[in-house]
Parts: sequence; structure tokens; C-alpha cells
Amino acid sequence: MNNSLIRSAKSIDAKSIAIIHMHSGKKAHEDFVPNSILNEISVLERTRQWLGLIEEGLDTLVVETENKIIGFITLGEYRDEAEISAIYLLPQYWNKNFGTELCTFAINKLSKAGYKEAFVWVLADSEPARMFYEKLGFQETEETTLEELDDGDDPLIKILYKKTLLEYPQKERRN
Repeated sequence: MNNSLIRSAKSIDAKSIAIIHMHSGKKAHEDFVPNSILNEISVLERTRQWLGLIEEGLDTLVVETENKIIGFITLGEYRDEAEISAIYLLPQYWNKNFGTELCTFAINKLSKAGYKEAFVWVLADSEPARMFYEKLGFQETEETTLEELDDGDDPLIKILYKKTLLEYPQKERRN
């Protein structure tokens, strides 16, 4: 168990989230996404995007260790069920159980909110991401989608993964 704190993101966290998104995204997608796309947005632009999303109420959780934000996860809805729309950790914290703790915390939050299933789209070619979700009990479905890239390269294939959530005493679903 890590010495970590998981909490809801605040507006003041936008820059930290933006930096994590950029560094982790570059590392995680370097084999799948051209550098021209990975490098096209600045920290300032990404911070503005995250500030807007947090202020609009996007359900974002951050994980801290040693008073430093090292990762985040965003939650939403897909087909009236829960969706994990993003999870990113600074690369130096990969494979140290922080991602598992963060995702497990989020899954429990979704279960307590009354969701019966959680979904996540995963790059078909990203074996580490697929293994991560499979270890958490997500199962590959037959549903796929293509994500077109701006540079004209081949589209990325994403596979939909699904997890049945534990049932807690019914609470009001968030709208």
C-alpha cells in the first residue's frame, strides 16, 4: 500500500493535471501516435482546457504522494453507465500500484453511486493498458472504434472493455 491521498480535483490542480496528461500521454502513446500530434499542444493550452473541464464539473480525481499530484482519473457516463475516460500517472510512478489504487478508488465510487457497469476504451495495440484493466477485472468486449489522427496516419483502434460493479445499497444516481 502506498502512502497516497486520493481526492477530487480542484481548479488549482489544473496545471499539475495538464503536465501529467502531457508527460504520461507522450510516454504511453509514443509507439502509437506521431510526435507531431503528441507535441502540438502547450502546457498553457492544456492547463486552460483542464481548468475549464474542472470548473464545468468533470468528475476528476487526483492521487497525491508526498504532497505532490502524480496522477488523475476522469469519470463520466457511457450508455447510462459509468465510463473511465482517462487515467494518467507520471511515468516515474508507473508499476508502483498508484494506478491500481486510483482506479480501484474510482470503481468503488462508481459502484456506490449506483452504477452497475463501468466501461473504458483501450488502445488495441497497448498491451500494458489492456493488461492493467484486465487485472482490475475488466473484460474485452467485441466493440471497437477507430480514432482518426489529424496527420493522416492510420487510425488508432480502440477496444471497449467492461466491468460489472459490486452492488451497494442503492443511492441516488448523479445526473
